[in-house]
Amino acid sequence: MSDQPCGVCPVLQARINHLTGVNAHLNRTLTHLRRLFAAVVAGVRATAVFIDREIEQPTMPRRELIRAVVQRLGHVLDVAEGRTR
Repeated sequence: MSDQPCGVCPVLQARINHLTGVNAHLNRTLTHLRRLFAAVVAGVRATAVFIDREIEQPTMPRRELIRAVVQRLGHVLDVAEGRTR
């Protein structure tokens, strides 16, 4: 056994440093995924509101509504996949 106090062992310190870095990386990833999820939810919610408004008070022919919804959801996918902001 060593006379070193707990936490001074170089192997233990190296492991703590490694795990601290891993934890920081995971926290950054979690933050990114939360933002991404929020953006997707917001995009889908906005599309749902758009559909509701178009059904209640149409501003375009019905046949164009599907194309407009596809474009909106396509944009949401592009944002989610990092192709646009």
